[in-house]
Amino acid sequence: ERVKDRLWISGALLAYLGECGNWFALSQISPTIVTPLGIISVVTNVCLAHLYLNEKLSQRQITGYGLIMVAVLGILLVAPKEHKIYASVDELIQSITQPFALFLLFLSLGLQSMFLWIVLMKGTHRIFYYVAICSFFGAYTVSCSKLLSMHIQVEGSKSMYFPILMLFLVLLSVLSQEWIKQHAITKFPISQFHPYLYAGFNTSVVLSSVFFFHEIPSLSGNLLFVTMFVICMTVIVRGIQMTHK
Repeated sequence: ERVKDRLWISGALLAYLGECGNWFALSQISPTIVTPLGIISVVTNVCLAHLYLNEKLSQRQITGYGLIMVAVLGILLVAPKEHKIYASVDELIQSITQPFALFLLFLSLGLQSMFLWIVLMKGTHRIFYYVAICSFFGAYTVSCSKLLSMHIQVEGSKSMYFPILMLFLVLLSVLSQEWIKQHAITKFPISQFHPYLYAGFNTSVVLSSVFFFHEIPSLSGNLLFVTMFVICMTVIVRGIQMTHK
């Protein structure tokens, strides 16, 4: 019924337009910086609604938004600040085909296949599987967008096969994610699904970017970032839960 509603279609198109801008930013700047900032738009909207629409905020909600802002700041403090530019196509391919990167890729594909089988064939009602599937598809979308952007930036990259493949994978991931998401919101309350999806999406996108694209060169730097990121994402999820009346 929703696909026949013009208002719903218009809202969906505007949402996807915003997502295009988000994907462009993710392909140009480290996702460890871009993804945590996404929650800032939610906080901004709440502040504007309070100022101009006279919507009331409880002390619990104010505390929740405060926790979100502090946690986002914590992530930004330890996030890698540099965006690596590869000098050639060979260097790019060599970077993304290292053993550990390939291990993570095949591990995620295996888990994604298992989760899809559980959801589609078993018909599970556990929210974890829907969040995990959407999160993995989000990581694939961002990683392929990033690879496409890097390939375009590399001098002498005239082959069209790789960009076409990446573009196809981006579209496939986006459509698959949206399909699973629509199924999820018919089974679970949005107020319950959204915080877990936000945490899962950000975690999968950021960690895949850090490990797959080697944004943090040292082991100690990786350990510090992952520890801080997990702590801050836990605080953000708790803050989101506190903002719900």
